Amino acid sequence: MTTAARAADIRTLKVEEQQGLYTVTLDAVLDAPRESILTAIANPGRWPQLSHIITNTEDLGMLTDGRRKVRVTFEDCILIFCQTVHKSETLQSSANGHIDTLTIPGQGDFGYAHEHWQVSAEGSGTRVQYQAVMLPSFYIPPLLGAYILKVKIRSLLRHVTTNLEAAANP
Repeated sequence: MTTAARAADIRTLKVEEQQGLYTVTLDAVLDAPRESILTAIANPGRWPQLSHIITNTEDLGMLTDGRRKVRVTFEDCILIFCQTVHKSETLQSSANGHIDTLTIPGQGDFGYAHEHWQVSAEGSGTRVQYQAVMLPSFYIPPLLGAYILKVKIRSLLRHVTTNLEAAANP
């Protein structure tokens, strides 16, 4: 007899845009061990497994303050406009379940981006809370572009939670 894997329980998923600034909130409970989830999120080499739009990650080493420098390459399309986008950022993770990334000004295709993950045990699963503020400096088509990008971000996060749960349960 087999049992189906429980899908990620997404409690909150919001994407808002105001004057080109995107604010994202995710709160989900995954059926996977906390340490495995933490490991997957904090390891840039595993990010392409979590998101189909991440085509490459480069760990560029440690900075003097203990943060890692990472370069991420994304490839995706909005309508007929396909782009390759780069983000250079610092990554800092802690044993208490906090993971933060922050763009490095002037390096990449984001004027600003800060992502914060909080990973904690919840019952037999793991609660993942994600907040991001992003200011893309790449081309977004006028009129429907912002709306479509918001839809794409919501869809992407649904896939990331599913992929994260699967990656944490080998």
